[in-house]
Amino acid sequence: DPLRVLRAIRFAVRYQMRLSDDLIQACKHPQIHKELHRKVSRERVGKELEGMLSGKHADPMQAMDLICSMKLAGSVFCLPGPDVPLLGTIGQSHLEAVPYKAASEMELSRLREIAWKEARECMKALPLVLSAFQIKQGGKLTLPEREGITYPLTPVDNRLIYLAVVLLPFEHLMYPVRQKTFYAVSYMVRDGIKFKNRDVMSITSIAEGMDDMVQLLQRIPEVTSTTRLQAGLVLRSTKEMWLTTLLVCTIYLMRKQHNLQVNWCQRAKEWYDTIIDEMELDGSWNAKPLMNGKELIELLGLDRGPAVGIYTQEQVQWMLMNPKGTLEELQHFLKGVQKSREFEENQAAQHISKKMHL
Repeated sequence: DPLRVLRAIRFAVRYQMRLSDDLIQACKHPQIHKELHRKVSRERVGKELEGMLSGKHADPMQAMDLICSMKLAGSVFCLPGPDVPLLGTIGQSHLEAVPYKAASEMELSRLREIAWKEARECMKALPLVLSAFQIKQGGKLTLPEREGITYPLTPVDNRLIYLAVVLLPFEHLMYPVRQKTFYAVSYMVRDGIKFKNRDVMSITSIAEGMDDMVQLLQRIPEVTSTTRLQAGLVLRSTKEMWLTTLLVCTIYLMRKQHNLQVNWCQRAKEWYDTIIDEMELDGSWNAKPLMNGKELIELLGLDRGPAVGIYTQEQVQWMLMNPKGTLEELQHFLKGVQKSREFEENQAAQHISKKMHL
């Protein structure tokens, strides 16, 4: 039963035992990798992996490292089959983005092999980031208490942080389904290890929010209406996964070696403190809008349809930039936006009319 290689890893980590050299060599054998991929159901693979992430005496960091070092990761986190063309880039050494294209399957296999080596390096950076946030490691990842904060803060996801980090080299790899494209990491979690839909949605949320979070981290933390809007939109996008996304993106910047003069762990912690203490944006995705759709329709004389969504988004952005703004101020702002949009539409219509006459 090829699944026993994963079970050996789970028990070795759980009981803090060293795998024998013979067992390590067996786990590295290509035939074992092939049979694990081909013969064992994805549900059974996912169950063993879950035991490594959250089981008794689990040590996900060590478990992920063993899976990658024994070249088992590709058989655990399966990509779509050869009949599905993969698009985008794959992270190589230091997460260098390389197009996922090659003349042969052997060359693609080499790209994946380098990506899994990089995944180990990403995992090695995680303790540094957790330490910068004073997050207790081992078992449940716990943030230190903050003075003056009486409500529960958004926690780090104890399980998915490890999956998100180990899958970092694959974050910009996509696959097509009909007319749409989807993240390969979503497939790896949904179909590769058969995790629950909630986990798939969370991993997808991290992938979708990464580029915006990286852009935020590259700015110096300060409280302005612009940075508050930028941070607020990222949090509204990633919701309960925003802190996990922040940690993953910190590792991304560390490995990419963007601006060697910046201490990315310190920068991330400063942004976290700013978001929590000064901007007070944690939980902002649950904030009730000052006006609902029906009220927007009545105020602006809108027809039901896409226009309501446009002004709803304008309201969200205004509320993020004006946390103490009143209903009357919001209504005045929205009417101004409407006048500007109508003026621009009239100008565009006149321009088209002149072209037609010419």
